Amino acid sequence: MKKLIFFLFYLPSMAMAQHHTGVVDIPNKTSDQLYAAAKEWFVDNVKTYNDTIQTADQSGRKIVVNGKRQIEYLCDTVKTQMDIYFNLLVEVEENQIKYNIYSTKLQVVKGFWYKWEQANNYTAKGSRELLKQNGVKTKGMIVLKPCKKCIEHSKMVNGKIEAQLHQVVDDLSVALKK
Repeated sequence: MKKLIFFLFYLPSMAMAQHHTGVVDIPNKTSDQLYAAAKEWFVDNVKTYNDTIQTADQSGRKIVVNGKRQIEYLCDTVKTQMDIYFNLLVEVEENQIKYNIYSTKLQVVKGFWYKWEQANNYTAKGSRELLKQNGVKTKGMIVLKPCKKCIEHSKMVNGKIEAQLHQVVDDLSVALKK
C-alpha cells in the first residue's frame, strides 16, 4: 500500500502523453517487401496484450499492433518494474515507413494501472478514482501534493518510457533495412 501511494506522488509529471510520429527511409525496398517484413517482425518481436496484430491491411499497407514493453527503475531503494502498453500504427510505402506510436496504459508490475488521461487529471478526486479502480479503499484518505523529489523521479521514469517507445521503432527500422 505504501508503494502504491508513494508512486501516486509521481503521476503529475508523467502526465505528458508519450506520442511519437515519424518517417523512416528504407532504400531499395518495395512496399510489398516492407509490409511482409514488418508483419513478420511484429509477430516475432513484440509482446502483445490483445492480438498478435490488431489490424493488418495489405491493400492499404497498414499494420496496427497493441504491444507491451517493460522498464526497470529504482523507486527510492526499491527495484520497480513497469509495463508500458502501446499502440503502433505502421504505414508502408515504397522505400519508407511512417509510424505513429503512443502509450495507452502503464502498470507497475504487481501494482496499479492507469491511463494517460487519468494522469492528466491529477486532483484529489482523480486520485481517489484511480485508487478505487485498482481496488484500494479511499474513504478518509488524504491526497498530498507531489514533492520536488517525486517530480524529479517522475521525469526520470518518463524518460525511460520515451526511450522504450523509441527503441520499438528503432528495432523495427533495423530489421526492415536488412
